[in-house]
Amino acid sequence: MRKFLGTLILYLLFVTNTYSLENRVTSYADDGLEAWFTFEYSKKDVFTLSFAGSGPYRGIWIVEGKLLDPLNTICLLETDDQTKKLQKLIMNKFMTNYGLGGEIKVDPNRTLGNIKGKISNTILYYFLRAAQDSKNTEDYLANLNCND
Repeated sequence: MRKFLGTLILYLLFVTNTYSLENRVTSYADDGLEAWFTFEYSKKDVFTLSFAGSGPYRGIWIVEGKLLDPLNTICLLETDDQTKKLQKLIMNKFMTNYGLGGEIKVDPNRTLGNIKGKISNTILYYFLRAAQDSKNTEDYLANLNCND
């Protein structure tokens, strides 16, 4: 009986991890050249997040809608910010809640990037997990302390 329960638990873990896709990610790229995703809570509640590792605005840039338009910026968490807001968020909230990272399965047909079917960049993973744990974009921004 014990062996059966162990096998059943392993099977259920395999099935839920293998077949569950995050369908609210409507487009993405996570291939070492690009790191971004678009998340849709509803047709009227959509945001796009981009992670820039270099350039003048290194960090996390979140815009309302599906296009990275600076006029629609709703949050910018810069790596070089003197208050270390981004670093504190990662260390105190994300690592505590989500560990050292992982991967989230997404629709392989929704990217033009080289890597298809998953988001595994640690920073994207953290921000995508936070989106999954939020009920809408407003709640998401509050969870990221972007309303300060």
